[in-house]
Amino acid sequence: MYWWIIALVVPILLGVLFHFFSIPPKDTKYYKHLQSPQILVYVNGLGRLWKRIGGSFSFALPSKEKILRSAQSDVGLYDFGDKCWEEPFDIILRKHFHDPSLSLLGVFYTRLYIHRYLKNRLVIVDQFKKNPTLHDVVLPRPIFITGLPRTGTTLLFNLMAQDPLRRSPQLWEIFWPHLEEEVARKASKRDVDLIHWVRPNLETIHHVEENNPEECLLIFTKIYMDLLLVSSKSMEEYSEWWWSTDVRPFYRFHKEFLQYLASRFSQKSSWTLKAPFHLAFLDTVLLEYPDACIIQTHRELTSVMGSTSSLNTNYNLFFEEQVDMERTNDVTIKYWSKAMNRSMEFRDSLPKEKESKIFCDVMYDELTEDPIGVIEKIYERFGFEFTEEFREKMKQWLENNPSGKHGRHSYSLEDFCMSEQQINRAFAEYKQRYRV
Repeated sequence: MYWWIIALVVPILLGVLFHFFSIPPKDTKYYKHLQSPQILVYVNGLGRLWKRIGGSFSFALPSKEKILRSAQSDVGLYDFGDKCWEEPFDIILRKHFHDPSLSLLGVFYTRLYIHRYLKNRLVIVDQFKKNPTLHDVVLPRPIFITGLPRTGTTLLFNLMAQDPLRRSPQLWEIFWPHLEEEVARKASKRDVDLIHWVRPNLETIHHVEENNPEECLLIFTKIYMDLLLVSSKSMEEYSEWWWSTDVRPFYRFHKEFLQYLASRFSQKSSWTLKAPFHLAFLDTVLLEYPDACIIQTHRELTSVMGSTSSLNTNYNLFFEEQVDMERTNDVTIKYWSKAMNRSMEFRDSLPKEKESKIFCDVMYDELTEDPIGVIEKIYERFGFEFTEEFREKMKQWLENNPSGKHGRHSYSLEDFCMSEQQINRAFAEYKQRYRV
């Protein structure tokens, strides 16, 4: 009669015991801040016990065919469209699920997100098949905010998203683009609450709310181009694919996704977008969006790299019990220095006059000192209308969101085995050019 209670309680008790009698996660000052609900720690303890006795998580991994059929069955659709997503999808199935650092909860998080994104893709492909005129939706002069992470892109984005003449993608419509608005908002609220419960300290690093504008990096994750996977221990193959693949089909999907949202939720089709991700692919941004205006932010580098590694560590802990700090450091510096070098090479390849019409550089210190004044100059530079309503909305946002509202983000370079000298060597050319 009580078998189901026994089936639930016994594994958790085993997880508790193994948690206390196995080697604990790396005990550093930084790790003491990475708190998760204790029940999740115990569940992961059960996963460690399972692996210790020779088990694997392959039981939680259906075949590719079963995953595809399940998504198709859930939405009653069968055409996944362009095949660009298949190679990274296959690598995730082949490598990520067999990562020795993958936690038990990480297995289920991964299954959840790959299944949801397949359903999203099926619905969007179906909408374009039913209504081919969606391809004709014009997205005039989109603004792309990019730069190294933690350089003020989020502050700039949140303020520019207040413009009543433009729009930015909100979290709920990225998470659940195929649902009715009210249903999507409620579903996203549950997602956000879960994120905050599992990783409460993310709130101080990157605050998210279902009704807030969110960076368009999340659009790319729907086709399995996920920047977080680049730093996973066993995903070297994924990283190699990332830098060698033609990203044009992924940006084509990005554009189709925005066309779909513009036709469904708002008549405004002028977009303000943000993602540090774009820094490595500026040439492709302009191939898909020839009239795009690109804002690049800049900040002193030791603050940037330490904060970025902290953010990556917190996100990776959704999937791993213990993040390899040295690897996080190595991947963070190598990835972003390569992305920055790519961006500089591309900007150097453009005629000076053309480059100055497309790009606007913003320094972090200037932005934080006078954010509205900086944005007014950006609008003047690109010839956009700057209204008094926009100014008042930005003032209100700043009053409602003072610095530190969600807590202070604490970290140090030493937490990630980083040194200022190492950062300066990797970004030498960038430092000299922008004096950061």
